[in-house]
Amino acid sequence: MPLAAMKKSHSDGGNMKEIEKAIILAAGGGLRLRPMTDYMPKCLIQVNEKSILVNALENLENNGIRETLLVVGYKSEQIKETIGNCLKGMKIVYCQNPIYDKTNNIYSLYLVRDHLKEGVILLEGDVFFEDRILKELLSKDKGKTYWAVDRFTEELDGCMLTAGKDNTIVDIHIVREKLAKYKDNFFKSVGMLRITSDFGRAFEGWLETEIRNDVKDIYYDLVLAKHIREKAIYICDINGLKWAEIDTQEDLNLAAKRMGDTSCKRR
Repeated sequence: MPLAAMKKSHSDGGNMKEIEKAIILAAGGGLRLRPMTDYMPKCLIQVNEKSILVNALENLENNGIRETLLVVGYKSEQIKETIGNCLKGMKIVYCQNPIYDKTNNIYSLYLVRDHLKEGVILLEGDVFFEDRILKELLSKDKGKTYWAVDRFTEELDGCMLTAGKDNTIVDIHIVREKLAKYKDNFFKSVGMLRITSDFGRAFEGWLETEIRNDVKDIYYDLVLAKHIREKAIYICDINGLKWAEIDTQEDLNLAAKRMGDTSCKRR
């Protein structure tokens, strides 16, 4: 092998390893799901007799994840008592966000930022999803960072990603109103990323900069939006596989119906 190729192979080695760690952000109070969340954290709410969090943890363990970091806040003791410190062979470690009620998920992720450089699956704690989505994400090129996405359609809102011709993300917006057009390259975040160690090191620095500037109440998506031209993120189009982001009672009702339907594309 030529010397240059050997050097490149060595320098890329940290990006090519299998992902064995996950981060789940589950600190929020789930205010839009009251009164249910008056008594339990949102991640423990059940969809078809399985909680959002257990579904996520089982899927992670089934796909080779050996350790999951759970960032908790609201009713955290209930989560710890319910889940414990392991699931089958997967270790579970807790990190407390003491100011969860004054911050957004940027701060929860900041608290575990030093793990990003290991290469991780990053998952939002209100997403119920089928196992095949994670399999698809993990099957992608190990040297690249991928964001699981579905089509952004008129009934959706939240984080919208715009893809370029090479399937990299070129724009990130939080959408709360109807759009004039819904283009084929508009995608909805599924709330799940596979992050390489190289990307993770850069992401760690971006988070530290924001917190030093006292920016604690935004989505981490908007941190990535600032740096989208610096480090490539590729889309992983899940192509209609089943998932649901659960923010409201309506979302919960739809999730219960649609998780048995291949057309599930709720936000």
